[in-house]
Amino acid sequence: MCNDPRHPYNTVLTVERLGNVVGGRITRYLNVPSDVLKQNVVDLIRSNQPIWFVCDVDQSSMPNEGFMDVRIWNYADAFGTTVQTTKEERIRLGDSMITQ
Repeated sequence: MCNDPRHPYNTVLTVERLGNVVGGRITRYLNVPSDVLKQNVVDLIRSNQPIWFVCDVDQSSMPNEGFMDVRIWNYADAFGTTVQTTKEERIRLGDSMITQ
């Protein structure tokens, strides 16, 4: 399952060049709304099932230092504005993508 607002929900998606091994299986995802994805994760945790996931870690993280804080960069004080984009806009702009 995945949540990609660029595409209609309840459709099957794949990621270009993912699983690009000759003879390998194509990786497919069912695109669902966030609430459906979250409920499935809760159900798996409650049933003691393992979960594999990928997520986007944006520029509010400093992985080499070992922490993430969405307030690490204070754009409002520095520039007098805040950056407000939707998930779809961040994906289309390349600011958000799958990381592992």
